[in-house]
Amino acid sequence: MVPLKDGTIKNEHILAELGEVVAGKKIRQSGDDITLFKSVGNAVQDVTVGLAVYRNAVKLGLGIEVGSPKL
Repeated sequence: MVPLKDGTIKNEHILAELGEVVAGKKIRQSGDDITLFKSVGNAVQDVTVGLAVYRNAVKLGLGIEVGSPKL
């Protein structure tokens, strides 16, 4: 909310809500587009977004898997 209040961005710059992005209804149109997510402390949203990112990365073959340490 701070960037909106101080004029860094305007409402016109916001093209989608988090739920639209996670649901695939709004996606980047080019590699130059920027997707920004600022958590406001809602743990359910954080976990949901993390899971969606993880599943998409697996589907696209991106990233590396890091195993848990042996105890």
